[in-house]
Formats: sequence, structure tokens, C-alpha cells
Amino acid sequence: MEEGAFGRGQEGRFLWRVLALIVVWSIPGGAAGAAAGAALAFAGLGPDGTMGLIVQVVSWLIIGHLLAGMLAGYLLLADRSQREMAPDRPAFVVTVRCRTGTEQRAAMRALSEKD
Repeated sequence: MEEGAFGRGQEGRFLWRVLALIVVWSIPGGAAGAAAGAALAFAGLGPDGTMGLIVQVVSWLIIGHLLAGMLAGYLLLADRSQREMAPDRPAFVVTVRCRTGTEQRAAMRALSEKD
């Protein structure tokens, strides 16, 4: 059976965390957007009448919902403080045969150095 879109293991947990964070932040973002739309309508900005008020509040609710969710997802994806995903480059297995302990220590130092 193939792995799903969110996979298993570390990548799957990370993607579920991204999804949960976006959902959690988009809900209060929608509420803030609706409050902003209502404030603008009561300040006299926007269309007149009950239908105008409803359209303005719903429009701002959607804007707040989308902005908060996108911002939360972006900030989590831009955070590089933890190594969450697999490396961008493929990992290789290197076999080194050493005759002496000195050669072995030199090989270990050379392989552990970063670019």
C-alpha cells in the first residue's frame, strides 16, 4: 500500500502540524476580519443596507481567514530553527577501508567536516 499525500514519519508529522496550525490561526483571523468589516460598516464605509452590511462582513471575514492562515503557514515553513524535513540533497553511504587507526581518525575527520 502506498503512503498517502501526508506520508508517514517525520515528514508526515510536520505536514499535519502545518495543516493544524493553518486551521487554528485562520479561525481567529476570520473573526478579526468580520469585526473589521463590521467596524467599517458602522463607520459608514461600504455599501448601505442590511445586505450591504452582510456582504461587507462576510468579505472581510474571508480576507481575515485567508490572510491569517497563509501567514501562519508561511511563518512555520520559513522557520529554520529545527530540521523537520529530509535533506534537499540525497544522502550517500560511503565505505572507507583504513589500515591503521591514524587513517581511520583522519577519514572520520574528513567525512564529518561540513562544506
